[in-house]
Amino acid sequence: MWLKLVLASFLLCGISDTTWKMAGETSGGYAVNTYIFFFHTFALISAVIAAIIMKKKITRIEFLLGAIVGFTLGVGGICSMKAILQIPGIVFFPVSSGGSLLTVTVMAHILWKEKISPKQIAGLILAVVSIVLISMK
Repeated sequence: MWLKLVLASFLLCGISDTTWKMAGETSGGYAVNTYIFFFHTFALISAVIAAIIMKKKITRIEFLLGAIVGFTLGVGGICSMKAILQIPGIVFFPVSSGGSLLTVTVMAHILWKEKISPKQIAGLILAVVSIVLISMK
């Protein structure tokens, strides 16, 4: 089951990233903040509808964590959109994804004491080398 979820996430995140580039390119950059506002507003509405359907009461800590994540995603979205308008997507997306991969791996190791195997370390090194090669002109 987890493989189906990962593949769906892979596909949907790719589509989402592509829409970021499309929004930046088609608007000439002037509608960036509007796009980000609607993007996150729709996510909030979807989460509220899901909570209502599942009859889930949102706790204070869930609300606080959601607000923190929403804020960081909003600011990150603004930075991403500005970067997309300045560099080619073929450079931005691998660098952004690779940066996320490294950040999540380090945070998982620090916060949840997850072990990183030698094969995973080799994969991370290969990812960094790949990002450097993709970013070079």
